[in-house]
Amino acid sequence: MPIFAVTGAKDFAYPLESFAKTYALPAGGCSFRIMPDMGHGGQFLTSTPEAVAFLDAVLRGGQPIPAPGRPRVGGAAVTVALNGTVAKSAAFHWTDADGPSTSRPWRSVAVTETDGELSATVPAGMRIGYFTFQDPRGLTFSSAAFTLETR
Repeated sequence: MPIFAVTGAKDFAYPLESFAKTYALPAGGCSFRIMPDMGHGGQFLTSTPEAVAFLDAVLRGGQPIPAPGRPRVGGAAVTVALNGTVAKSAAFHWTDADGPSTSRPWRSVAVTETDGELSATVPAGMRIGYFTFQDPRGLTFSSAAFTLETR
């Protein structure tokens, strides 16, 4: 059974490192939206049209939601395959901070889209990063978050 999850990068109760372990589990796949400035809370159910689009796709056979690949780091670049989705806009979000998720400063950088992939330069000192992108409907989705041990 596929799942869709929404989380905040500043969630004190469920930091991205824990979230990453959870979304790796479902056999049916997991799609999600990571919101850079959102903390802990359930307001997303009424404020994210992405959740409604997911339910429509799964329960009613509506338009499928994007299923990006896992981010890959190679040299000074990080890329993610969009697997057939065209991005209206996109960004790469990252932090170089350790400590509580609520106090981590998150930065965003522009990305390029080439041949169905998003790419960004890996920022110096980056610890955790992920992509967000808008699909042609204007809905925002995220790649998996990933951690670099040292950079």
